Amino acid sequence: MSAGIPVSFVGVSKFSENFQVLLERSFTVANLPVKNLQTEQTIQLAKQQEFGNLAADVRALRDAFATLGVRAAQGAIAASSSDSSVATVVLTGTPGAISFDLDVTSAAASAQETSTSSVADSAVDTLAADGIFTLTVGSQVTAIDLTQPGLDNTLEGLRDHINSSGLGVQATIINTSSDLKNPEYHLTLTANDTGATTLSLTDSGAQELLTQVNQGTDAVFTVNGVAVTNSGNTIVDFAPGLSLTIVDAGTVTVAAKADITSLSSALSAVATQYNAVVSRVVSHIGDGAGVLSGDSLIRETQSALRELTGRLGDGSVFSMADLGLELDDQGALGFDAAKFSTIAGSDFVGVLHFLGDTTSGFAGAAHTRLSNLSDPVTGHIQTAIQFLRESDKNLQAQIEKAQERVDLLIKNLEDRFAAADVLLAALESQQDLLTQLFQPINNNN
Repeated sequence: MSAGIPVSFVGVSKFSENFQVLLERSFTVANLPVKNLQTEQTIQLAKQQEFGNLAADVRALRDAFATLGVRAAQGAIAASSSDSSVATVVLTGTPGAISFDLDVTSAAASAQETSTSSVADSAVDTLAADGIFTLTVGSQVTAIDLTQPGLDNTLEGLRDHINSSGLGVQATIINTSSDLKNPEYHLTLTANDTGATTLSLTDSGAQELLTQVNQGTDAVFTVNGVAVTNSGNTIVDFAPGLSLTIVDAGTVTVAAKADITSLSSALSAVATQYNAVVSRVVSHIGDGAGVLSGDSLIRETQSALRELTGRLGDGSVFSMADLGLELDDQGALGFDAAKFSTIAGSDFVGVLHFLGDTTSGFAGAAHTRLSNLSDPVTGHIQTAIQFLRESDKNLQAQIEKAQERVDLLIKNLEDRFAAADVLLAALESQQDLLTQLFQPINNNN
């Protein structure tokens, strides 16, 4: 039986309704501890929900500071290409403000040649009857003897041996015939690396077996008028902190410059997420306060917000107000993008010094403090949530035991009332019989 209203008492005596009333009253009194435990459980579940909401808001603010710290650590430099179909650039460090004009003649390509002769059956036929070949890839010359044990002097055997030997090329068999009954199988070799090279396959008589039309090409381009030739398309150390990848022929300007816009967006996001946390905290303070009213974590969150807004620097940029982040009289944080643009334009180094990175400076200190609160594993809020979850388990166990006691009580009462009801019904029946026996006497008198 659940701790709800007991089932209706069904009796046969005229006192049945009285027994029902007694059962309900007994249940109401006995069930009070269950209701109190359920009320406490409801409150704790509501606290879990609100702690979860608070943690999510604080994490969002923490992540906003992380983004701000990452951008500041990279020097708030953005890499750009005027035409990504010609060349692209990515940041690998913190370059200074630079710009290069590129005129790309060609991108680097891998050498690829195909056998000049074909075979009708790649699993049977070979390009050289004696199975002796010499493969040249750049400066690497390799002798191949397919007559050795375990090897197969067929076109497929040659392909498989080349691919399994790590010779710097990939071998493929292609069919160049449109006549299914008369296939023409050729061997195609493609160099693993790009760049101009030597790709050759000869037989034992030094007869070239491959075409010699595509020996690969280097990336050829000029940088601000200076000629550059590179075997690959990607130059990781193109400039300090900048990697360049050539894509195709054409002209392009690649650059790295201060990215005031990205920093401004990051600061704006900090203000937005800060206000979300403030709103959440305020909902649990004062008149109509939520379930976390008076909880120490609300006070700790307020303290963390005061710490990050009150942090002072040691350079030309002294406080967050210098960046355009200012609190109004209601405690809301606003961001003046125009003010930030002005100071970033005149003292960008000072701005970066104040902001720091993800572990130091304004951004780093805020990120660390907010992580202590909101980390999903070790954060203070998560610790409180875990405590409430354990408490909920204990409460549920207490509720179940209390409900069992109530059920047992009601069952015992029902049994006793049923027995009493039967006895009363029997007495009522005897009373009716006696009444009927003495009724004629009474009538005669």
